[in-house]
Amino acid sequence: MEARARIRLMARDMGRLWKPFLVTDVLTKLLVFAILAPGTALTAHLFLRISGRGGVIADEEILDFVLSPVGLLAILVLGSLTLAVIFLEHAALVVAAMLGTEREEVRARDAIWSAARRFPSLFRLGLAMLLRALPILLPPLLVAGGAYVWLLSELDINFYLAMRPPEWRLALLLAGWTTLVAALFLLRLAAGWFLAIPIFLTERTSPRAALAASRALIGKRRLQVIGWILGWIVATALA
Repeated sequence: MEARARIRLMARDMGRLWKPFLVTDVLTKLLVFAILAPGTALTAHLFLRISGRGGVIADEEILDFVLSPVGLLAILVLGSLTLAVIFLEHAALVVAAMLGTEREEVRARDAIWSAARRFPSLFRLGLAMLLRALPILLPPLLVAGGAYVWLLSELDINFYLAMRPPEWRLALLLAGWTTLVAALFLLRLAAGWFLAIPIFLTERTSPRAALAASRALIGKRRLQVIGWILGWIVATALA
């Protein structure tokens, strides 16, 4: 009965708030594409210039750049920025829902402005997640780099793209399987952090505490959350 009552309450709130949710979502996406996405591109360009590559990088230089100190710093900063941008869209909807419990009328600009003011905090949350995910992300990078040096370094990369010799297929196989295994571990990690953003926004806690609280609340429901995430990914792809 309690579950049914909660579902009825959520359905009532969605019927009342779907318009502010829709406007908030659309305006946040426009904000991301108009301001934050170009800012991320400019940041990447800046790191390339700092590395001495003049802001331009060729196919053969990507691995060298990624494995350099500047490249690793760029991955952390750009990865955290990307996560913060994604979190901003989610945070605006969370704030809209929070405002909906306090007042009858919810304005999209209030939700967006409140979420935008917390962008630095969302960046710190993204950085905390990325640092914890690095042990999972590094093996695919190292395998891909090793496969490139071992199998694909003798000739220009465009030759392998055009001719696709056995060395090319073996390199793809090694990198592909390692990436797949890493993706499964990342999915399990992400399921434990499923509630981190609402906790981070509502309790005004540290990123580390928000991640720990999310894992504790998810508990043994991690497989169920993974199913939700995969279902959402499939539904989005089909849409």
